[in-house]
Amino acid sequence: DGLKSIISWVADLAVRLDSIPWAEQRSIFDQNIILFLDEIDIHLHPKWQRRILPAVQKLLPNAQIFASTHSPFVVGSVEDAWIYKLPEQGQQVTEIKAIKSNPAKSYALILNEIFDIDQDFGDEIEHDLEAFYRYRQAYMTNKQAEDKTQLLTIAEKLVDKGEEVKAIIARELRQLSRVMQEDIDLA
Repeated sequence: DGLKSIISWVADLAVRLDSIPWAEQRSIFDQNIILFLDEIDIHLHPKWQRRILPAVQKLLPNAQIFASTHSPFVVGSVEDAWIYKLPEQGQQVTEIKAIKSNPAKSYALILNEIFDIDQDFGDEIEHDLEAFYRYRQAYMTNKQAEDKTQLLTIAEKLVDKGEEVKAIIARELRQLSRVMQEDIDLA
């Protein structure tokens, strides 16, 4: 659907541009235009989301493009652009500041800076990781067996969630073992 949509609006744009009596006779794609694209990423696979704006910029080199998106892939794909974070409905804002685009930023940084998302995992995993770190800190501070038991219980739950989380927990337990100078390992 996304590819069909792109082909459709590009074809429609070409027809509309061709029907304009331009002052300068040159390719319709080389004309100076202002283009508004709402939700340019809709129905597109992330690979295509990363490619769409650079492709439009290449197709229309003299266009001033305004695009709305909820995709960090679109935001991270453009060079020499300005990003405006619009306020959420009901949010009071006195000024909307422009942020210079930077394709060298990671998607994690874009999610944090532009979309205000600072979590790497879903809510359930993030909740469990917070508890893990809380029990780890409590054990390091108080050295209570109860905190260690809770820590290992939640660690066992987390390692079953997936390889990435398992690697994080394993690294944290190895580091805790070194700091506490004792074997802290899952059963």
